[in-house]
Amino acid sequence: MKWVIWQVVLGLLYVLSSGPMVLMATKGHFGKSDSVGGRLLVMVYRPVRVIYRHTPLRTPLGMYWHLWMPK
Repeated sequence: MKWVIWQVVLGLLYVLSSGPMVLMATKGHFGKSDSVGGRLLVMVYRPVRVIYRHTPLRTPLGMYWHLWMPK
């Protein structure tokens, strides 16, 4: 049972970390989008983008990301 709880916690932390990462990427902290850092960021957070685009979690994720990037 502890393993299930830890997996859920780590999954939530992963999704919640996408907000600060998007903010830092838009401010240019990882270089250009064609740099190694930019490509790595896109690859690591691709599952979150898929969840955003193809599930009903689009609204909550969009609202959360809006907190990090109001524009």
